[in-house]
Order: sequence, then C-alpha cells, then structure tokens
Amino acid sequence: AAHLLQDQPNGDLVDTEIVALDLPGHGRSSHKGKDGPPQLLSEYCYYVSEFLDEMGWTSSSSDDADDDSNDPNQVILIGHSMGAGISTTFAASFPDLIDSIILLEGSGPLARRCEDTTKHIRNAVERRKRGNRAIYGDHGTGGIGDSVSDIAGGGGAGSKAKGVRVYPTIRDAVKVRMATARLAPGKQWLSEEAARAMVERAVVPYISTPAAQMALSSARETGENVQGFTDESVCFRHDPRLQWPSLQYFTREQVDTIYSNVQCPVCLIMAEDGWPFGSRERESVSNLLRPVHIKTLPGSHHFHADNDEAEAVFREVIAFLER
Repeated sequence: AAHLLQDQPNGDLVDTEIVALDLPGHGRSSHKGKDGPPQLLSEYCYYVSEFLDEMGWTSSSSDDADDDSNDPNQVILIGHSMGAGISTTFAASFPDLIDSIILLEGSGPLARRCEDTTKHIRNAVERRKRGNRAIYGDHGTGGIGDSVSDIAGGGGAGSKAKGVRVYPTIRDAVKVRMATARLAPGKQWLSEEAARAMVERAVVPYISTPAAQMALSSARETGENVQGFTDESVCFRHDPRLQWPSLQYFTREQVDTIYSNVQCPVCLIMAEDGWPFGSRERESVSNLLRPVHIKTLPGSHHFHADNDEAEAVFREVIAFLER
C-alpha cells in the first residue's frame, strides 16, 4: 500500500484513511520470539484482526447495517503477493468486517498437494532447528527481541552471521535485491528504482547493531583494525526466519473453500511478467472467487512499486473503488 499510494495525485481518495501494516518480522515491526512460528499465513489473520480492533474499525452502526454508503468504517483490504493471500483468507473468515478486497499479483494462499503434508512439516521442523542453532547458538534461550540488531552477529562483509548478511554498501544490497527477483518463478524482474525504494526502508546501518559495537569495542582494546564492515555497511532488518519453509500449507480444496467463502467484491490486478498463474488457479478464481474487476497490466511482480507501472496500477484501483 505504501508503494502504491506514494506520490499519487491528491483528491482520488478523499475521506479515506490509509494505513500500511507491517506484519511481525516485516518492515519496522518487531520480530517474534524464539518459539513463535515465523511464517504461518493463517496466523497473520490474527494480526489483521487485532489491528482492526485497535483502529476501531470492527464495529458499525446498527442503523446503517443495510446501507454501506453510510457506514463510516468501511474496510477495504489491499494486499500484494502474500498480502493478497492474507486479504482473501481474512475476508473469507470475517465476511462481516470487510467491504471489499484488492489483490495485486496474488489471489489467495498458494495451494500444495495434500499428500505432501508430512514432508512440509518435516522440512519446516528441520530447517527451524538448524536456523535456531545458527541464530541463538547451541544454548541460546532468549527471544529474537525488538529489532534486527539482536540477531546481527559479526562476520565479514557479504557473509552470513547469525542469520544476517552484511552488505558493504546499500548499493550492494540493491543489486542483490534485483538479482533475487530474477530467481523467482516466471519472468520476474525488479527495476533499480523499485529495489532502492524497498531496500532503503528495509535496511539498518550495520555499525548500529550490538554485534558491530562489540567488534569496535574489542578493536579499541586490542588496537587491531576492525574487519568486515565500514560505516557504509548495512544489513536487512527483517526477521531472516521469514525465508524458512512454513509448517503448514493449504491444500487445493482448502483454497477453493476460502474463495467460496469470500462474500465481498474482489479486484484482481496481475502483471504480464509476474508470478505464474496456472490454469487450475485461474479456474478456481473465475468460478469461486469471481472478481468483479480483473486486469492484467504491463510489468513484473512488483509493478505497484515501479515508477513506470505504478500509475496504471493505481488507476485500476481507483476504477474499482469508483465502480
């Protein structure tokens, strides 16, 4: 939402309060504790619900119950990629709270084969054990804490240390983010402008982390030069455990049930070079989710963050809201 709505013309969203939600471990939100499941899509619905409660957006006047136009708390969820899956799942689970959903480059949770259930559990458990040892050590006990600084260990530039990779400069982090997009399924890519916008918000100076401060303190005591980072070095603030496999995925039948339970109007906007959209998924979306506004636009998976494509995405969103 922040990428899509930044620097857009005034007046298109009059009387609309827009809030971009950083989920746990994402953006500038704190990380979950050591025993918290790092990546479970259905659990994110809890945080959306908690957020709506905090904003006071979960109740409406009974006198206006039959007239949405008079409801001061119409709630519209807009989500990109995994956020689209969360939006669809939440709207299906709480149809009385959501007036419409806008899905960018994603229609719902990724469907996995039922017969692979135990394989996914095993992979997630084994990866979590390995990762916890790398982050906390063999005898680590504490939680992740409130920031990436608690897990940013020492190590050379560009190397992984306690789950965090250190980059010599922000330019290097931008290049890696662009390269990562090209490794994704399909023909995905990410422009330098979009990558820089994402990276600048997602990194912190490595020198500000406790690990770097410990290295500097040790160097002062020994008179040695600090190795592996400079004042320009950065590391990503997100929880590295988000990249681990999930403990649980939805089956095709479960995703179809979610689609069937969505009762509000749906807007679906996809990118020509975005995430692959298979025939089985298209069939479910068409027959069960039934978007009232669907559009495929030029661009890749992050088209809403790219200067050349964001305006077209924004206009489609406005067209849906003004329908």
